[in-house]
Amino acid sequence: MSLGIRQTDMLVSMMDRTCGEELNCEEVFENLGTYAEYALISGNKVKTTIIRLVEDHLKLCRDCAEEYQLLLKALKSAE
Repeated sequence: MSLGIRQTDMLVSMMDRTCGEELNCEEVFENLGTYAEYALISGNKVKTTIIRLVEDHLKLCRDCAEEYQLLLKALKSAE
């Protein structure tokens, strides 16, 4: 299997965004509630390590980002 230019560029871009400390999907899912509360209440002023790690993961993982958007929508409608 060979990659095209677009796929190679995407792969390199994703690799460039990785860091030494990351969360997997399960860890992000466990912290989505905390992250959603942070996003709604704090106005994104102060970022703890866990908030930064969840945010970084959501930028890379479409599935977790979709879960987060659904949770955020539910929380906003419950207000």
